[in-house]
Amino acid sequence: ALCNYAQPPSCQPEHLLPMAEALLGRLHALAFATGGSRSIAVAPHALTASGSMASSLKENFLPFYDHFAPAALACVVQRDLRDAGARQRHGKACEALALYGQAVGYDRFSADALQALSALEPLLMSTENGSDDHQHESYMLTAVSRMGATLGEAFAPYLGLVGRPAVLAAGQAPDVRMATSAEEFAGQAGFAIVSAGSGGGDDGGVGKAQLEHGYS
Repeated sequence: ALCNYAQPPSCQPEHLLPMAEALLGRLHALAFATGGSRSIAVAPHALTASGSMASSLKENFLPFYDHFAPAALACVVQRDLRDAGARQRHGKACEALALYGQAVGYDRFSADALQALSALEPLLMSTENGSDDHQHESYMLTAVSRMGATLGEAFAPYLGLVGRPAVLAAGQAPDVRMATSAEEFAGQAGFAIVSAGSGGGDDGGVGKAQLEHGYS
């Protein structure tokens, strides 16, 4: 609920400031607690909520930055990501750190951002060599893009981290494609045809627009 409430631009800093210290104190305890299955389950949501609050608080998040950023950065630079839960927490920490940085700006964030990018670079390079955790990769890429927006020209050495995945994605076959007849997919397995118009003519009621969904 807090994530939905603390969303800019509908939620402005003055809406959160009276309760910011209490809320962020609790979120920090939940986001960076160690041990126990409950901590592992709750931490990603607490990280998301803290990032949402930072986005809404903007520069007012600065007094809280030194409390949150070092802990988030410690999660970002960790190397043991074999467990799915650890990868989810890592990805959410990446996103949260990037949102903290956007809130406080270049001067305060740049050193932490460059340290985070150095840690994320080998992880993102490894996703090009067969990683199948696309959700984790998406978290990291979103965070890197936000860090780039904050760093500006200082992000230039890391531009390839977001450029290569974009090029690879552009070369993939689309998941959804328009067609005029189901006959275009005759004999092809793994497709579902969904009518997007009224039937007519000799197409057997298929309609003039078809959506092709590929399942891989």
